[in-house]
Amino acid sequence: MCYYFQQPGYCYPAYAYNCYPGYPSYPEYPNYPNYNYQTITTVTYPGYSTYSNAAETSPATSIALTPTGGTTVYDVWLTITPLQGGEFTVVLTAQGLQPGSTYMIEGITLGTHMSIVPLTPAAADSEFAADNQGNGIYSHIFAIDPITAYTGVLLLYLPNNQIEGSVLVASATLG
Repeated sequence: MCYYFQQPGYCYPAYAYNCYPGYPSYPEYPNYPNYNYQTITTVTYPGYSTYSNAAETSPATSIALTPTGGTTVYDVWLTITPLQGGEFTVVLTAQGLQPGSTYMIEGITLGTHMSIVPLTPAAADSEFAADNQGNGIYSHIFAIDPITAYTGVLLLYLPNNQIEGSVLVASATLG
């Protein structure tokens, strides 16, 4: 129903569009030459996120790794973020790495016998390569909280992509 334009041809109640003072109703604005009506379509998509930070979880924890002496590595950060479903994402960023070289993240396990193991069950999933500028990013989704599973984390340089002869370049204590 049109309340502002009661004149014939100005309001189209069958379309159920509201009229506004001084403006015509849909679908046309009669008796005005050179008037162009432009249809605007709004499409709304639901947001899908495989992994999202749950409102009831704690915020991300960022831990700075300390570079070892004699290395060019700097600005090394490990960020652990709780996800929905009890999973955790781990992201490590580093600068000053050997361009194009391979690195591995290892964890120091809890318990009566301390041991050093790759952060993931498959060693290859704990490795990443630096880009041509010496920057590196590693990320992985874990089923358990790395802060409760490990007492510390190590960043190793793997010369010739081999664990033999690996060099410690940075480390941090967790928890």
